[in-house]
Amino acid sequence: MTTDMRKAAAELQDLLERFAALSECATRACDTGDSTALGAALDARDLVNGRAGSLARELAQQRRATTGKAAREAFDAVLAPVRAAAALAEGRNDELARQARNARTAIGEQLDRLRHDAAARSAYAATAERGERPRLDLTR
Repeated sequence: MTTDMRKAAAELQDLLERFAALSECATRACDTGDSTALGAALDARDLVNGRAGSLARELAQQRRATTGKAAREAFDAVLAPVRAAAALAEGRNDELARQARNARTAIGEQLDRLRHDAAARSAYAATAERGERPRLDLTR
């Protein structure tokens, strides 16, 4: 295990922890409706994600190239905190994704209500133009 590999593993762990923290910030921004903070957190996550992806690929390639049981075990020991940080980042990302799905569903429901309201107004307006007496829409 070289010093460069250890540094790369430490950097990747740091990036994954940063990704998790940014995901948590994004989740809080969703909770409070702060679109500026949400945008900043998501942009920062994109930057972190790019570098983390490069390091992860590099370390995976080095891991595959490692020969000998002792060398692989040493490599895996160095990667153990990275795997823990990755699990945390994945959990925080899953929570953010869940919240995003819920927000999209709520927005869709609001749009459906608005469309229904607009259709009802149009129907009432059309009956008024024809001189008919408007009827209450019981389907709502």
